[in-house]
Amino acid sequence: MGETTLVLSAPAYLAAGVFALLLGDQLTRRIAVLRELCIPRPVTGGLLFACFTWLLTRAGILELQLDGDLHGKIWSAVFTAVTPDKPLQIDQPFLIAFFTCVGLSCSAAAIREGGRLVTALLVAASLLASLQAVLGVAVAVAWGHHPSLGLACGPVSMTGGHGTTAGFAALLESTGFP
Repeated sequence: MGETTLVLSAPAYLAAGVFALLLGDQLTRRIAVLRELCIPRPVTGGLLFACFTWLLTRAGILELQLDGDLHGKIWSAVFTAVTPDKPLQIDQPFLIAFFTCVGLSCSAAAIREGGRLVTALLVAASLLASLQAVLGVAVAVAWGHHPSLGLACGPVSMTGGHGTTAGFAALLESTGFP
């Protein structure tokens, strides 16, 4: 059996993402351990969708690809501030949407429900991220590098991860970071 490649348009990929988000929502509501561990609904659905598509590709059944010619189409103009002379990578809107969903899945009620331990974790993480920023900038400057390098290698990537760093790349470049 040969592998079939299915090229999806951006709206079709968006629909698949909405399906994954709704699936994650339903799974998180029904599986107690996901709720108890505060696993965000977009992570649950996204991981399941990623595993499913990986298995399809690995088994040689189906490979999904995103239509690569989207920069000049309506998708870019509607969802991003893209101009033909400065196209935006298509993964950035997806990164922004994903991490926004993850952030919105936490609420003050969830923090209260977690009690003192969750509150202590929130305070400790905030203080440590601030310390990371100060130390990162100080070390970068001491070694003769741009201060933004200290932020990029510190709390932006270490706390937020590679997706956050990709999201902040344009902002870091605007500060003069090479």
